[in-house]
Amino acid sequence: MVYSSGISYYRAKSKFSIADIDYEIQGRNFTHDMTNFPWEDFKAAARTGKTDNTDKYSQTLILTLATYLIEPPFVPIDETCQPEPLPTINDLVCSKYPKVFSGQRNKPVKIGHMVQIGFDVDILEIHLNELYDIVDHFFIIEATVTHYHKMMKPLIWEHVKFQDRFIKFKDKVVHLILDDTDEENGKDVFSAENYQETRRWQKFLDWNNRTNQYSDDDIIGFGDTDEISARINLHLLKNCQLKNGVEMVDIGIWFPYGPINQVFKPDFPVPNNPYTLGDPTYYTLRKAKSSKKAPSRNRGTSGHYMLGGMHMTHYGYLPFQMVKYLSCSECGITKEDQITLFSNDIEKGDIQKLELRLLETKSDHSSRIQDISHMDDFFRKEVAILPWFYNCNRDRYPVWERRNDPRLF
Repeated sequence: MVYSSGISYYRAKSKFSIADIDYEIQGRNFTHDMTNFPWEDFKAAARTGKTDNTDKYSQTLILTLATYLIEPPFVPIDETCQPEPLPTINDLVCSKYPKVFSGQRNKPVKIGHMVQIGFDVDILEIHLNELYDIVDHFFIIEATVTHYHKMMKPLIWEHVKFQDRFIKFKDKVVHLILDDTDEENGKDVFSAENYQETRRWQKFLDWNNRTNQYSDDDIIGFGDTDEISARINLHLLKNCQLKNGVEMVDIGIWFPYGPINQVFKPDFPVPNNPYTLGDPTYYTLRKAKSSKKAPSRNRGTSGHYMLGGMHMTHYGYLPFQMVKYLSCSECGITKEDQITLFSNDIEKGDIQKLELRLLETKSDHSSRIQDISHMDDFFRKEVAILPWFYNCNRDRYPVWERRNDPRLF
């Protein structure tokens, strides 16, 4: 079976090769693909203790899951629901952050926003919708290999950019690709991720040297796909004058760690707001160019901050949860008990149960979670801000409210 998108999928057989993976969408059956995956062979490979043996099964599983990650949600977009109007800029509006802004700008600056994407397609859809009318360019950087063990991955943006949900963004997206010519050889677990950030910056500078789109006073942001600032913050950065000496600003965002009725206490908050994550970070281009190393997220240490937004990590859609275990920098599946985390429920036919189980907070983080109803009014109003597109389309992404995604069942 071949899909119109040109990706391939796994067909179970006693021996397999990556050539047997095809990429398509219509007619796929997640339950069939998962129950026919060679889980027993994968577990046997883990028992050898050799990552070369487990990686080949991980590779096949990653490419199988990718077909479901590019598939649009079944629930259509509610076109009647739109974001609340942003305030007309004046000195009073800019005074919301008196340590950051001195008043209204004489003219708006441009904002470029750099994000790294792995497999989080649904979150990218939410992110682009949230900021599209404010940001001048989204620089989406993507690699042809995973952070963990450099396993092959499809270029996700190339497979989704002509979908109805993404084509409207084409005029503002600059796709930066890391391929075999960009390969690095670091041994640290985060070396691939750090190198990707360095190359992202170099590629942006090359692009800007050719196009002259951004000047030193313009704003450049750095973050991951799932680190989404509230719209109002970028509206202010674009239209309010930064005070003298303010050249970097972190955004303190809400970190639910999965379902939206909770809040997580992360390691990298902005000052005086322990239940925030201090990403993304926005720089003046002048400051970014003067940095000794490639600029990136400062995780609450920039010296100045604004509040509001959502860290949409731990997204509960089952293919995304599985591929994250397989591919993220500090992840990877090499032991049998890591495989049975998925395979036990799959082999029993409990895939819906598996999706709901994996989206819950990991037990070692449970002490850092509390119900959002326990937070004060300031936090719920100024920090815990749902992206407008998600809030308008909650049924499109049901796992945020502990409901199974109908794409799989």
